[in-house]
Amino acid sequence: MSTYRVATFNLKNDMPLTRKFLRWNTRKNAVIKCILNIDADILGVQEYTIQMAKSLSPLKNIYTSVGAPRNKKPNEKSERTDIFYKKDKFNCLDYRTFWLSNHPNREGSRLFLSPFPRICTMAKLEDKKTKDILWVFNTHLDHLLPFNRSKETEILIETITKENDIKNIILMGDLNTNIESSAVKKLLNNPKLPLFSVYRHINTTNTMHYGNGKLNENKLPIDYIFVGKEFKIKSTEIIKDEYEGLYPSDHYPVVTEIEFK
Repeated sequence: MSTYRVATFNLKNDMPLTRKFLRWNTRKNAVIKCILNIDADILGVQEYTIQMAKSLSPLKNIYTSVGAPRNKKPNEKSERTDIFYKKDKFNCLDYRTFWLSNHPNREGSRLFLSPFPRICTMAKLEDKKTKDILWVFNTHLDHLLPFNRSKETEILIETITKENDIKNIILMGDLNTNIESSAVKKLLNNPKLPLFSVYRHINTTNTMHYGNGKLNENKLPIDYIFVGKEFKIKSTEIIKDEYEGLYPSDHYPVVTEIEFK
């Protein structure tokens, strides 16, 4: 049986007014250590930028990444939802980024009420050993309005299901909402794209902690991994490790192990 270790991790974009313990230069080594310790075969990141990528060179020996910036006129700080995959384990047969707007192929497009463009990165990965094909999607939904997130989810489902011969789906990302929301329910209850949450068999906590590790235990996760019916979920964990007193981000990474049934 083929087993895959999959993770999603919001790295937190570097902002000038951010508190020092969350500035990129303060925690970049913690991010590297965290990703190496997770040791995922496939990793989806959010709020990732080219500026940050320059600090992650130790990962280049292990991973290749694919993705594109969300802005029409990008710069080094333009956010991305890249997919990292182990280059000794997978070939990337195809990849692209699409926009969660009424014009998914139009660079920089966004919903009318969304302050920023929102994107999804797709990678069609081939297991070098088994030749199995995995369709991996990584996204980051609107942070303000439930209406936007619900609409973005509809666009996500519609765009994914237009792909030919799609199966073995892994969908991950920061959805900025909990599992009781309309957006997540649309993902879990649509006939076009049957998906299952990897949280099904564990007690969950919130995954957003603002960089101080403090959680409201009554809140639910906003970072997710969903898989298609072809997979069995072996284990899932929300990683809460510190590195020399620092948290790598203001989100906890989520890690799951899945295998083909």
